[in-house]
Amino acid sequence: MPIVLERCGVDNVIGEFRCTGHGNSGHGCNSLLRILKSDLYVTVSYDRDGTFERYITFACPVCYAENDVDNFPDHLRWSLPTRVEHVKRQITAQK
Repeated sequence: MPIVLERCGVDNVIGEFRCTGHGNSGHGCNSLLRILKSDLYVTVSYDRDGTFERYITFACPVCYAENDVDNFPDHLRWSLPTRVEHVKRQITAQK
């Protein structure tokens, strides 16, 4: 049975997504997740020629698979933290 994570701050809800591992391993747990803007972070993939692509990603709290979000607005894309900054914020929030 899929789970929907309920969190406060409805204005910050990006949408509901299934954990599929999209854009990464392709292996997710199929949980239904309500994703907030604060759940998102930027990952980067580099090519051999030095070019790179930026992806908007969230990690599933059930199986920890990373999932990329397609069609994310460009004006919000640049305000998101990197994966390292996101993890630091999570650790700080737990203290």
